[in-house]
Amino acid sequence: MRKFVLYTLPLLLYAVLIYWVSSLEKLPDPHIEFDLIDKVAHAIEYCVFSVLAHRFFAAFEPKSAKTVYIGAILLGLFYAASDEIHQLFVPGRFCDFYDWVADAIGIGCGAILYFLLSSRSER
Repeated sequence: MRKFVLYTLPLLLYAVLIYWVSSLEKLPDPHIEFDLIDKVAHAIEYCVFSVLAHRFFAAFEPKSAKTVYIGAILLGLFYAASDEIHQLFVPGRFCDFYDWVADAIGIGCGAILYFLLSSRSER
């Protein structure tokens, strides 16, 4: 039960949050004059998802770093793709390949961040 609360539940709740935000017809305008703010937001969103996914896989497969990284990255890429497909069915939203690319960049950044944080904690 402890592993569920510490490692599974945060990932699940964050995935639900992403799904809920993707279900909104119109997102609030941040009023930031930066052309790529949408892509940066996607990258940050999935960087967090990636770190949570890495924590999840590490909690259940702690002896195999390869499994942790491959599992977390694949989960992130598939969830990001499903999120973009989901938006095809939301009025006012659309599926954008470049949003998925930004998500993938965020997932990679999350993997690097997780590596740096976990290797630091092992010292």
